[in-house]
Amino acid sequence: SLKCGRNTKISHVVSGSGVMHKYFPTYLTSYITQKMNKNGIDVHVGTKPTQITQNPSNNYTVHLDDGTQINTDYVVVAIGSKPNNNILEGITEIDPNNGGIVTNSELLVFTDLWACGDVASYWSSGKRDRIQHYSNAYDSGVHVAQNMISPEKKQFKSTTLFWGKLAGDEYTAVGKINPKLDTVGVWQKGPSPSSDPHGSTQNIDNIYEREKDYRSGIVYYLEDKKVVGVVLWNLFDKLDHASSLIQRTRVFDNYSDLQRCIPFEPEEQNITTNNNTTSEQEGQTKEKSDKNKTTP
Repeated sequence: SLKCGRNTKISHVVSGSGVMHKYFPTYLTSYITQKMNKNGIDVHVGTKPTQITQNPSNNYTVHLDDGTQINTDYVVVAIGSKPNNNILEGITEIDPNNGGIVTNSELLVFTDLWACGDVASYWSSGKRDRIQHYSNAYDSGVHVAQNMISPEKKQFKSTTLFWGKLAGDEYTAVGKINPKLDTVGVWQKGPSPSSDPHGSTQNIDNIYEREKDYRSGIVYYLEDKKVVGVVLWNLFDKLDHASSLIQRTRVFDNYSDLQRCIPFEPEEQNITTNNNTTSEQEGQTKEKSDKNKTTP
């Protein structure tokens, strides 16, 4: 968190469609971006810096590719991570999809050479993974150390876990978090469609964002109808439930069944999937918003 004086101005530059666009569904990234703007943070989306120049007064000007110039006293650069695989180039196999150093399920590259953390592309659940998070770096490092000294080598099994705070909202994410997957959001129930001033149920998602503020909820990420990832939004005691659900690999033919998988109060909830229709059922509002939909 950052404590700023009344006259402090903050600009946040995002290359994608919204804040956390690589992790959350479009409606949620749009909501976060709007809330940050309302809180006084000037969010620039769909653009990126091309140059940073230092001025005679020792402050800086950040030049964006859309022509915007931001004058600032401080610059915090977050450019992501790229695996440093050059040291093994030509010696071992590099994963062409994620750039990681290829290991087996025990994190072994070849005899007496191991890889862990962001740089390792390891075999897990029938596919290769390269996870870029602190918790995975720690777990895989411990696992490699144990395999180095133990005569019995064990397979590495890890579930990604990361957390954060955005504009006053707190989240915990576990498992595979990718908005390109099917997503189902279950939220504490908001206002009914009748509260729409234009009388259109098609705008219910906008109504929910504007009036409900997504106080608490759960976003499920599904692959082949199985839950592979969960985001807990302002819920602080449900991590074990989420991890257990991922490990069970249950097939959900009806996504509405997810509504009661991880209970939270109050009982009335909204459910949001990645289709673009709305309906009412048994007193509960089902919101279904398209992943590519943007909110004004």
